[in-house]
Amino acid sequence: MITGIDKTFVISLRQSFDINFRDFKYEYVDAVNGESLDVSELVKQGVFSNIFKSPLTGICTKGVFGCALSHLETWKRIKNSKFEKTLILEDDIFLESDRKSIETAVSNSNDIDDWDVIFLGKQSVDIYNPKDGFKDYESYKKLISNVPTDLIEMPYGAGFFAAHSYILSQSGVDKLLQLSKSGINYPIDVFMEEMKKYGLKIYSTRKSLIRQKSHAVYD
Repeated sequence: MITGIDKTFVISLRQSFDINFRDFKYEYVDAVNGESLDVSELVKQGVFSNIFKSPLTGICTKGVFGCALSHLETWKRIKNSKFEKTLILEDDIFLESDRKSIETAVSNSNDIDDWDVIFLGKQSVDIYNPKDGFKDYESYKKLISNVPTDLIEMPYGAGFFAAHSYILSQSGVDKLLQLSKSGINYPIDVFMEEMKKYGLKIYSTRKSLIRQKSHAVYD
């Protein structure tokens, strides 16, 4: 079990998870297979907005809708269980750090008075925060190299996150479930970032501690 985390959920279609994470003590959430979805019906029901779109490509596969529903179901589980700090992982991740670094990041959350979501990774190793005002990316990388577990509040529009590894507080769950009632209108990671406009307090580690295997090909 990860110190400071009340529960870890792993979203998976096949209930397959990297053996290096076996001692994390997690519970599976059965992922929704997007291929079986009637998206039109879900739009009619208000689960998804009729203007659902991907900001990068403009194209959304059924897998994107299935992923969103998988995270939505996980949020509902957390809401019902009353966990204060829950780690949500997708099953195609790998560590860019070690267990101790993750636990340090969790501990650092105790120094923040009010947070809803803490991302533990994004699509790249380094997480650039425009609020820091650095003139160039290389200067930023040099500065953060020794403090990867420090937490920073991400400004709206920071971008390029992914929903493969994040911590939710109970307040974060409440806000996301309430905001999703209007219909999810983006892929779930983008939806979470967009909710910054409506009061969702998003933080991130200085560097990605956990990443998604599909993003490693871009390194």
